Amino acid sequence: MTPESKKRFTWVLVLLALGAVAAGLAVGPLLRAYHQYTARQEVAQARMLLGQRDYEGALEAARRAYGADPLSPDVVRTVAQVYREIDPAKAESFWEKTFELSDDNSDLGNWVSTALMAGDFDTARKQLETMAARGQTDSAYYYYLGRVQLHDQDLTGALVSARKALAQEPADERAHFFFVQLTQLSDDPALREEGMDYLWRLARQRDQLGLRSLRNLANFSENTDGDRLQIIRMLEEHPLATREDRLLALRLSYQLSTANAASNLEKAKRYFDLTNPLDLARLGRWLNQQGRYQQTLELIPADEAFARKDLFLVRLDAMAQLGQWSLIGQVIQRPNAPVDDFLKYLFLSRVYFETGRQAEGEITWDRAVLEASRDQDELWYLVNYALQLDFKSEAAKALWRLTEFPAQKRRACEQLLKLYQLEHDTAGMQKVLRFMAESYPDNLSVLNDWAYVNLLLDDQVQLSLKTAQKVVRESPKPYLARYMTLALAEFRMGEFEQALDTLRPLEVNWLEMPAKWRVIYAAILRANGYTSDAVRLLRGVNPADLLPEELALARVSSPAS
Repeated sequence: MTPESKKRFTWVLVLLALGAVAAGLAVGPLLRAYHQYTARQEVAQARMLLGQRDYEGALEAARRAYGADPLSPDVVRTVAQVYREIDPAKAESFWEKTFELSDDNSDLGNWVSTALMAGDFDTARKQLETMAARGQTDSAYYYYLGRVQLHDQDLTGALVSARKALAQEPADERAHFFFVQLTQLSDDPALREEGMDYLWRLARQRDQLGLRSLRNLANFSENTDGDRLQIIRMLEEHPLATREDRLLALRLSYQLSTANAASNLEKAKRYFDLTNPLDLARLGRWLNQQGRYQQTLELIPADEAFARKDLFLVRLDAMAQLGQWSLIGQVIQRPNAPVDDFLKYLFLSRVYFETGRQAEGEITWDRAVLEASRDQDELWYLVNYALQLDFKSEAAKALWRLTEFPAQKRRACEQLLKLYQLEHDTAGMQKVLRFMAESYPDNLSVLNDWAYVNLLLDDQVQLSLKTAQKVVRESPKPYLARYMTLALAEFRMGEFEQALDTLRPLEVNWLEMPAKWRVIYAAILRANGYTSDAVRLLRGVNPADLLPEELALARVSSPAS
């Protein structure tokens, strides 16, 4: 190759290299633009599916959007919105990231709201401080603050916050009903009356808030016939009332002492197309909800019910409410019964329980749980069905299955805790809280509850002391529940003076505290020689409000011990 040829060849290589660099520089922005376009398309799809309550489809679309553009506030916000509907605990981290990316006050508010939905009151408290620091003390702020105060059993503080929420313009709609709820929790008759008067004033409005207030009033358990007649008239005359609202008015008509069941049924039929099987099933369900089971059986004859699963189930439900168990046992096992194995075993287990065949009932219930184990909706159906019948152990079996679904874990655990607490089953509570502590190791409220129950059972005391110390140390505020756990841990360790030193500086009127906390403080006082103070603190404590281990502490605190 001549020197001139080499020079030309070198220039060609240089030009090719420059072209490659230029092409690379051009591809970067084009690729980013493509990813951003893809993310926008997926976000639109996710929001559409979310509006249709197709949560699985919405989540898949949101995940694809996040994979394409994880730094877009709009994308991360969409992921958070989807998770809020299916797993609020998981949604929290996405709201946190959205707020970091956007610095938008509405995203901060959504983060707090979602934390409350997830039962994460620590995060809610901390971010409420952020809202206040940013001057975001609007109606929603005071509503959220009231929710936290109610959780802390500070009814007075919650009422103050609710009133502040209502004083803001515009008032958060949730604050209206929260205020009424708080007034009804009070022991003050004048305050309860104020709350109901407020709800009635809202109900007279001709807007959506007025309609929602009417719906709330309709469900008030202490309504008189006069109240019901007034609510019926207001529902029928409200300009925004839907078919469901007309049926709500009709439901109230059934509750009147002068109710005419036949006339009410004829009125109900006007709101349904009885030639449409779907509407026929809806009317049957509605009648069952009103307790009009015989009318359901007349509306849906046996032959017609066997033609469709929905009609069959509505008729079966009416038969169950009428106690026709032997007949149900025959019907459900007919070869042409239009039900799947899950429902077949569910109803059969109930037949066995109701006819005194307990062992067969338990075996068949377990088979129903097994059939439902892959479907979370069927498992929740089992839970609700069992709780309605007060079959607590059967409900627990289905709830434990639900803890295997990530999106249902937190809710199922909370239901299990309530269930075991109602049964005064402290060991059951410990099992759930141990599972929750493993699942949510950074949640201080969960860790505190787990340590507390361990200490009640006098189990893992050293570990629970360390946990209680960690919780108090890392808590953003001095929450009394956490100091109670720490003091109980010190008491169990035999460090009676330290336990007293932990609680004595707190500015607390102990006589107004929950029974369980009075019992713990009384036990500590007694251990330090303040017997008369312990006895005085225990006066008026209702044993029914205590778990067995808390009751044992009360006995330790009494003079007889």
